[in-house]
This record gives sequence, structure tokens and C-alpha cells, in this order.
Amino acid sequence: MILLVEDHPDSADVFTRMLKTRGQYVLAVRTAADALRVLESVLPHVLVLDLGLPDKDGLELLRQIRTEPQFAMIRVVIFSADPTLKSLQQAKALGVEHFFVKGTAKWETVCDAVVEMVSLPRASGVPPLSSGDEPNSAKHA
Repeated sequence: MILLVEDHPDSADVFTRMLKTRGQYVLAVRTAADALRVLESVLPHVLVLDLGLPDKDGLELLRQIRTEPQFAMIRVVIFSADPTLKSLQQAKALGVEHFFVKGTAKWETVCDAVVEMVSLPRASGVPPLSSGDEPNSAKHA
């Protein structure tokens, strides 16, 4: 199962349709709060995450998720319009396997990467962060 956290309805709809045509089950939510509610009862194989969410920065959401050991093995793909080096470094430190930039990466390429990740065994995990840790480029490398 793929959990898609994307606040733009058109982007979420296109991405969901493309993944479903590739045989994937996708649950799409639009806020960090909704994602956390879903994670209370579902363990997705892959999390596809936008960084610019209306209620919380996507990296902050991922940091919060990574504090829980049961979520360390979720594979993560970032698909966002924020291509800053700082975001890339933080994403890597949090165990993100792919970082795609909206407007640059083709939808097909992102979908293909997500489908490939679903077919792989769960990630080996990122050591859970304590809630006060601030990841940097040297951690979890």
C-alpha cells in the first residue's frame, strides 16, 4: 500500500490514477494530520510525501514519523517543489530513498520509482530519532 500525502487535489488525483493503472493500492491524504491518523491503523509500504503541506512541513512530518520504531521500515519518496540543498540533506538523513522535484521530474519516472519500491522488501530501517534530534547531513549516512 502506498500512502500519498499531497495537498494539491489535481496532483493527488493524477498521481493516484497513474499508480492505480500500475496495479497499486493508493491512499491519498492532503494534510500531515490526516497522514498521522492513517498511520495509527495502517503501515504503508511506501510513503510519497510533499514537503509543502498546509498544516506542517513535510520534513517535520517525516521527522515525527521516524521517532516511532514501527515506521522505520517505511520506504519514502519525496515529490515536492522544494529543491533546496538543505531539504535534500535533511531528507537523506531521514532515510528518504528518492527525492523528485515537481516541474522537473516526469510523473512517469516518479510512479515507476514508487512501483519499484513497492516490489522491494521493506527498507532496513533508519534508526528512530528521539523527538529532540535535528537531523543533519552526517547522521544516518
